[in-house]
Amino acid sequence: MKTKLIFLLWVFVSSCVYSQDISNKDFGKFKSFFESTFLQPSQDCQKIEVPVELSRKLLGESIIDNNVVSIFAIESIDVKNGSVFIIEAMYPEGGYSSSLLAILFSKNENVVETKVVGSNMIDYEGGVRCDVDIVNDSLIEVIKKTVELNDLDEEIVSKMDYSYLRIKERSISLIELIKPSKGREYPETTVRILGLSELMKMDKSSLDIMRNEIFASHGYIFKTEKWKEYFTDKIWYIPKYYDVNDKLSIIEKINVKNILKASH
Repeated sequence: MKTKLIFLLWVFVSSCVYSQDISNKDFGKFKSFFESTFLQPSQDCQKIEVPVELSRKLLGESIIDNNVVSIFAIESIDVKNGSVFIIEAMYPEGGYSSSLLAILFSKNENVVETKVVGSNMIDYEGGVRCDVDIVNDSLIEVIKKTVELNDLDEEIVSKMDYSYLRIKERSISLIELIKPSKGREYPETTVRILGLSELMKMDKSSLDIMRNEIFASHGYIFKTEKWKEYFTDKIWYIPKYYDVNDKLSIIEKINVKNILKASH
């Protein structure tokens, strides 16, 4: 009887270890498709395809259903206690139709959350295209573009909307953007991340105003006469605080850093 119990226990432990090995193997294979690509979502011709069945096995049929015809690796990053992957799931509808998904895995390689962060729907007239970029280990940027196609099938962007998602240990959540005050010279610093290439086209004087306007919008009391005089006549400026660093949004903090880099 004792020998039988030991044998059954050995079978149980062995099957659990084997199942874990299979899971690790599948995750490792899935991850390998992202290791050689640092591509932007718009570079369609160079995307790396991930097997649909492998993705379905890891993520489940509720996420990768039978309507998905192909999947592409977009981007990935290791985060605290896990990793995040961006995939594009293609659908068979006419034109270009797909969903962009962000998948958060725990350090144990289990799926913590899967979130649709964007979609593409373009026909012969135009439509909507989304670009998704992992900014850092805590932030995802989504740029939604409304496009029209000209006679040469070139995309003409008529509108761009920005949204951001925060990566946490157990979730991926949409960030509520601060609405900038009316009358500001550079309101975009509050609602989207400005790239270095964009900022380096500006002169130092404009960059200084842009950076200090971010602090002024939160009621910073300036110490130098130059900036006191500059912002005093702005109807939206209400000086209240000697320190506003904890009031800046994650978008504004990144922009302050990028503006300083572009200034030097």
